[in-house]
Amino acid sequence: MKTLVITIRELEEKDIPSCVEMTITSFPWTAYGLTAGQATKFFLERLSKQLVFVAENEGEVVGFIALKKNVLFANYIRRLVVSEKHRSLGIGSKLLTFVEELTLKEDHLPNVFLLTSTQNLRAITFYLRNNYQIIGKIKDFVDTGLDEYILWKSFGTINGLGKYH
Repeated sequence: MKTLVITIRELEEKDIPSCVEMTITSFPWTAYGLTAGQATKFFLERLSKQLVFVAENEGEVVGFIALKKNVLFANYIRRLVVSEKHRSLGIGSKLLTFVEELTLKEDHLPNVFLLTSTQNLRAITFYLRNNYQIIGKIKDFVDTGLDEYILWKSFGTINGLGKYH
């Protein structure tokens, strides 16, 4: 495979079909029974709100990251998905770094967190390798038997960024 040149930009309406397809064919969304209609609604509700960013290579959307901003002095990563054929090429790490920099420099928040299925060993390994810490577990979060880990990454204290005055 030739070298990828990844550009990260805000989601546009034309990107939604690719993002939907990546989502509904990826674990854990397959286990959760997420439909194309539900996934499409998710993306449409976030258009032009700086809440979903896509990774693009030569005009092809190869991954995305979706956020909920300013939750507990942090940005919450709602979804991070990379297309099956583009995994293990550094795209997920680039999307994480993009969100971490956005969180610190633009949103002026010291933390990023996310939930991931306790069954998603590949994702857990990925987040731990990117210096996220498992800080808790939510039992039966999505459905009975589908537990989630809470993973957190901190860049400093709330007071250190002047957020708690």
